[in-house]
Amino acid sequence: MSQRPPRKKRDASEIGDALRNVGDEFVRKNPADIRALRLSLAKARRKRQFFFGGSLVAATAAIALLFVVVARTGTGDQQLDVAEKPSPQTLRVTAQVALDGAPFQIASNREGAYVTLRDEGAVAKIDPEGEVVWIKSIGGAPEDIVAGDSAVWVTEPEAREIHALSFPRGNDTQPPIKVTKGIPLRLSVGATSLRITTQDGPAYRIGIADRQGLQLGSDIAWDIAYSGKNLWVLTSEGLVYPVDGEAGQPVPGFEPITVFEPGEFDDLAAAGEITAAHGAIWYGRPGEASLLRIDETDGGTEEIDLPDEYLDLDGDSQGGLWILTRSGEAGELIEVDDTTGELLPRSIALPNEPIDIAASGDGVWIVLAGTGEVVHVNDAAEGTL
Repeated sequence: MSQRPPRKKRDASEIGDALRNVGDEFVRKNPADIRALRLSLAKARRKRQFFFGGSLVAATAAIALLFVVVARTGTGDQQLDVAEKPSPQTLRVTAQVALDGAPFQIASNREGAYVTLRDEGAVAKIDPEGEVVWIKSIGGAPEDIVAGDSAVWVTEPEAREIHALSFPRGNDTQPPIKVTKGIPLRLSVGATSLRITTQDGPAYRIGIADRQGLQLGSDIAWDIAYSGKNLWVLTSEGLVYPVDGEAGQPVPGFEPITVFEPGEFDDLAAAGEITAAHGAIWYGRPGEASLLRIDETDGGTEEIDLPDEYLDLDGDSQGGLWILTRSGEAGELIEVDDTTGELLPRSIALPNEPIDIAASGDGVWIVLAGTGEVVHVNDAAEGTL
């Protein structure tokens, strides 16, 4: 009788390679099934239903296998690990920048990204190729940042100031605006005026040229968003409604929409935020696997299921809408149809938890927690989103 040849042992690296190959093949052939599976699991989490059967075990195993697939992409010496899903136009990391000083909030335009560095009391500009163009010290701990038509605007709560920094060099385009009523926090910018929320106070409109302030309503405003038509307010009592920016009063005939109950949150940072993009106001709350779309015209609402916890959202100038979600210590950038709320195929997984997002016509910029990095995600096929 002939002897069977000895069986070759496979080490962990070979097994890992085999798993990656199988997972890669499954991802390529089943993109629709993957999205449907992740959404169904998200809905189950939201309904607080827990099943302990073979079907859930199989689904969980499939998800685990899918995310074994890791592609290295990006630029620079230290590359970002991302798990890419196939789509008509694949997203990729085109720039990756490590910044000191605890990068926090981000804004962008076609010239690049502008990032607040809270521990340094500064703002940094990064160009689309990932080069740091300038770092401007403004003192304190910069809070919110928005790119306007002619400058990037930053709130500095400790000094109760709003700074206007030039795009090319970061120098002040005018003396900082002093806020005498309240501590400035969140910021929205129009062509001729700023709109700000104040700590434990109402929102205000401040003229850029004359610096005259106008109180917007009487409610304590937690967040604001300017749609180009109206200023929208999220109050500390959980109401969302539009305000006439000239009269300073709520738009008549519009019934406020309740997104959370009064007293539901001890810390309003957990109460979520509103964003104006493409004819709608979007409300998201950290930790919830859903997003609320509010039609700007009639106030109609639609709830959209997300595959993971909501983190942030922004719309770009080309009609794109982008959402950051979180799962554990990782995150994902997902494109959303701004009219139907449908999750579109283009997405990219991120190995570290995202903090903030800024979208422009030249890609999406994301601040990552832990690593202190800012990444630029773009379209591999055409170079713009």
